[in-house]
Amino acid sequence: MFLRKQRKMKHILANMMMAIVLIACSNGGMDPVDNGGEDEYVPVRVETVADNGVETRAVALSNASIGIFRTAPYTATFPQQYDVQCTHDGTGWSLADKLYVGGTDASLHVYYPYGKVTFNGDNSTVTALTVKDNTADNDFCYADAPLAAVNNRNPVASFLLKHAYAGVKFSIACHSTYPLKCKLTKIVMKPATSGKTFYVERSMDISKSAADAGQLGGSTASGWTLDTSALAMGTAGIAQGSTDVSISKLFPPQDFEDNTQLILTIDGSEYSVTIPYETLKALKAGYLSTIFLEVKGTGVDISGVKVYPWDTSVVPGGDNDATLD
Repeated sequence: MFLRKQRKMKHILANMMMAIVLIACSNGGMDPVDNGGEDEYVPVRVETVADNGVETRAVALSNASIGIFRTAPYTATFPQQYDVQCTHDGTGWSLADKLYVGGTDASLHVYYPYGKVTFNGDNSTVTALTVKDNTADNDFCYADAPLAAVNNRNPVASFLLKHAYAGVKFSIACHSTYPLKCKLTKIVMKPATSGKTFYVERSMDISKSAADAGQLGGSTASGWTLDTSALAMGTAGIAQGSTDVSISKLFPPQDFEDNTQLILTIDGSEYSVTIPYETLKALKAGYLSTIFLEVKGTGVDISGVKVYPWDTSVVPGGDNDATLD
């Protein structure tokens, strides 16, 4: 009797061990990779990239590219990925390296144009915004997140790009009462009150939204100076009755605290004008602020400031010659 019970117990234990082995094999089949306990990882497919609802320049230009970052979640098997090139060939987007996502929503961030933005190291989403010429290459656009959650149930990513910079353009007219050709050799832009906030360089983290106080950093400056002595307005001058609109810059976005002062050096003399705070309260990302100045025999007048979004029906960053008040 005792021996039969002992054999029966051994048979039960053997069956239990077999069941454990089968369960372990079954789990291994469901989870073929070391992914930290997350669901299976699958590659991402980029579907659309748009700028304010209009397809960006990258779609229209052959071999134009964006850079994509995947910062979370990550495992030893699927580490973070930085600045992966994604190119549009006129029909669709293709990634230089596969981006993998699991069951948890992925943190994806993009920028355009690829290779034209310098980040703070190989594994960083932080870059510097500095005052520069408003050109297509300098007009840096980004998306801090995809339009919808991207995971292994929905591995398709779409992005809406936004301008990182604010645009500033000068429209400088030489009135018929000014006796000379109006040779403008320097422009200074600064707060009317010393010590108030003004930025010529800021750090920006493209993984953070514009609503996040940590997206932008940087130290304030006393002002911004542009030497125009070698430009046409400084050598040949602006003819009477003519208007020069050649100065178009990109500025780090910022909120002002007070009036803004402009100091212009014209034919060796300095002229100061003040832009009221009520007229220009900020330089907003994605907006172009055009400052209208008129040089007269009696001095320099500011005839207005127009602030409006960049026209999305043309190349982003261009001036759409709006006549909005």
